[in-house]
Amino acid sequence: MSRPLASANGRLAIVAVVLALFLGVGAVLVFGNQGPPPQQRLFQVAVTGTTMSPGSLHVYESDTVTLSITADKYEEIHLHGYDKHFFPTPGQPATLTFPADKTGDFVIEIEATSQSLGLLEVQPRAGFLGLGKPADQSSTTIHAAAAGTLIKLGSTSTYNLVAEIGGLQAMYTPAQAASQHPRSGEEMFGGTMVMPPDTTNPSADWHHLEVHIFDKRTGDAVKATTPVINVTNKATGQIQPVPIVVMQGIVEGPSDYHFGNNIDLAKGDYTVTVVIGSETANFDFSL
Repeated sequence: MSRPLASANGRLAIVAVVLALFLGVGAVLVFGNQGPPPQQRLFQVAVTGTTMSPGSLHVYESDTVTLSITADKYEEIHLHGYDKHFFPTPGQPATLTFPADKTGDFVIEIEATSQSLGLLEVQPRAGFLGLGKPADQSSTTIHAAAAGTLIKLGSTSTYNLVAEIGGLQAMYTPAQAASQHPRSGEEMFGGTMVMPPDTTNPSADWHHLEVHIFDKRTGDAVKATTPVINVTNKATGQIQPVPIVVMQGIVEGPSDYHFGNNIDLAKGDYTVTVVIGSETANFDFSL
């Protein structure tokens, strides 16, 4: 073999070795922190009072999560970010299955009291130095309900429901919310708001009634079906229909999707009736 040919072959061999090393290092950088293959993750947690055990749940992106929650009282428990709503009762766990398709830390709370219980931690499948790492989608901020808000839980065969009566709320169209930047109230997506005749000095009888509806199977807010809501005065039997507005809290955003309106209710005992298709739920309130 001639020396020029041998030299050329040697250079080719060196290039091949360098290329192999480069590809190997690249594979480590890109795939080195992928974690185990996607798998089913089952968690059984217990809520006692204001404590959840275990308090920290760890999974990888693309895992399938099954979360089963037991509680010592009837509660709405909200997994933020994923916006899954669990409604365990004593002796009856609430179980939901969903893909871990968002990464970061996601707080789990008792919705009615804004009590933080723990975290779901979803680790991204990314390479060394964060190569290929998805954006952090953590959701750990809790918005407390306004003081004095009355909250009731209920259900039908298909849905879990939460009915709330609180203080009078200002309402804004999306255009108004974008231009005025309010720091409280409701953003409306459909329907017509009801307001007291004197908005500068409204009567204390004016309240805000809202109903949240969740699919029992998925734990997601129901948006495609609009309910019928009536309020019955127990003393007089008078029935007051509630003109439906579809809305979400200005502060809370899309996770607060609900139905309702402002309503004039004097002190007394009332039944709020919510009809969704052929299913009905009733809630008793004393104001």
